[in-house]
This record gives sequence, structure tokens and C-alpha cells, in this order.
Amino acid sequence: MQDTHNTEKPIILFDIDNTLLDTKKFVTQVFEQVRQLFELTQADFVAQKDAFYQTLAESTDFTPEAFVDFIAESNRSESELADAEKMVKAVSYFYDDGALTNALFEDVVPNLERLSVGHTLGIFSQGDKKYQLKKIENSGLISFFDQRYMFIEKRKTTPEYMQQLPAHVTIVDDRLDVIAALQANPFCTPVLLQRQQNESLEIEEINTTVIHSLSELA
Repeated sequence: MQDTHNTEKPIILFDIDNTLLDTKKFVTQVFEQVRQLFELTQADFVAQKDAFYQTLAESTDFTPEAFVDFIAESNRSESELADAEKMVKAVSYFYDDGALTNALFEDVVPNLERLSVGHTLGIFSQGDKKYQLKKIENSGLISFFDQRYMFIEKRKTTPEYMQQLPAHVTIVDDRLDVIAALQANPFCTPVLLQRQQNESLEIEEINTTVIHSLSELA
């Protein structure tokens, strides 16, 4: 690991999905909007959505543009113009400021405000960079984060990518596999965010800090 950035403040990096953003709440709303726009039955939409995810190596490879193109291709009408207009509108649902803001967990904004005093905050996210950045920008969170510490990659836990992380960094993530990968780095302090305390996570063998709210971060 190389510390290529100079900062006097402790650095905290946050995952986005299911850490800052209630992704299940967000996509449930957006998928329903897309379903209605294309006038699909629930069963047909679920089948087409599942078929799309089968084309992805990882669920985090999802992009709104590819998904909407897949749905549109399966539901062509006689009007190319109408189809094009539907596609533009469907993609816009995934970037909607209001939907993204409403899907933030309640503890996010107050604790980012609190932690930004005395810390340098950044992002450590897995997914399409454009889409992940738009989630941060359009949800109103971008001002909390130092642009030097926006680590977004389709495979964020590869040893090669993690070498780019600054030394002595704390990373908050909801995925146990990510926490396990980060523990292999002696310069990183991983924190597992387990929002649902009744979740059945095998954390006994992972010696790491577990929190249930961002309010627990010091």
C-alpha cells in the first residue's frame, strides 16, 4: 500500500450501496416505475429483470443504460420514437435526485456532518463508476467527500486495486467478503456495518469492529 496523499486528518472511506444508500428501497421504487412505463405485468418484468442479471458477471456490474436497453429490446413497439422516449425516461428514474435523497439511511447526513469535522471522508465502492458517482452527486452527499479519495472500481478488493488506497485508512462496508479482503491489508481498519442486528452473518471468525449505525463511528 502506498500513501500517495498527504493529510493530517484520519481518513474514513464509505461503501455506497446498503451503507449510505438503502439500495433495496431505491431499486424497488425505480424498478416499479420502469415496469409501469413499459406496461409489463409483474411476472413478465421479474422474468426480464432476472434474465438481465444473468448476463452480468456480478450484480454490481449493473448500469441503468444497459438494463433499460435490455428491457426495451424485449418490448419493442411499432414506434421507434416512442421506444426511444421511454428509454430516456426509464434511465432518468435511476438518476432522480429526489428518489436518491429519499433512499439515504436516516443516520447518513447527520453523521457525515459530524465526521467531516476532524476527518477526511471518501468513498470505497464497487460498481460502474459513472453510476456510483451519480448516486453520491444526486443524493446531495458529494460535498462531504474529498475528491482525492473517491475509490470506485468494478472489482474493488483485488490486491492490485487495494494498493492504491492510502495508508492508515478506516473503511466502512456492509459486506463480509469485503471486510475479509480488507483484513489482509495491515494498514487498513475495516468496520462492518450490520444495520439489521438480527442478520445471520458469520462474523465470529472475523476479528473486526461491528457497528449497527454510523452513529457508532468515533
